[in-house]
Amino acid sequence: MLTNKHFIAAMIITPILSILAYFAVDFWVTEPALPPVKGETYPLVSGSKCRYESGKCILTNGNFKIVIHADRPSEGVLSLRMVSDFPLQDAKVSLADEDDVDGLPSDMMATAGDGKEWLVLLDDQNKTEIRVVVAAGDNYYYGSSGLIFTHYETGYGQDFRHSVNN
Repeated sequence: MLTNKHFIAAMIITPILSILAYFAVDFWVTEPALPPVKGETYPLVSGSKCRYESGKCILTNGNFKIVIHADRPSEGVLSLRMVSDFPLQDAKVSLADEDDVDGLPSDMMATAGDGKEWLVLLDDQNKTEIRVVVAAGDNYYYGSSGLIFTHYETGYGQDFRHSVNN
């Protein structure tokens, strides 16, 4: 069976054709991303760093991304710093429980002149969820996530958030 030239050629060519077919189907079937429509609202999806004690939460929608860094500068105070790839016109954040509909939003203050970095100091109220609304390019982006990311912990006893490669 392994002495047949046609069988050996098929064993070599088949994996190559299957890989080429995989990429060709992806190229032909995938729909291109549409630009956001002015005045519309878009949801932000929380990333995996929002689900554990990482110190930051990444919320995305397509190529729109905001990163929320959490810190506790003193007892009972929660500092949230938001960094965006795109300039933002406004940013609001609120702490709430999952079933709480009355979580009052707090305005974030722009710390950079280009509108890409925002900061807010909040009272640590033992809430379970963070809700974010940002305005960018005449559109609104909103999202929510658990607050577990605000408790930064490592198994090494060292704070790696302020390292050079972060």
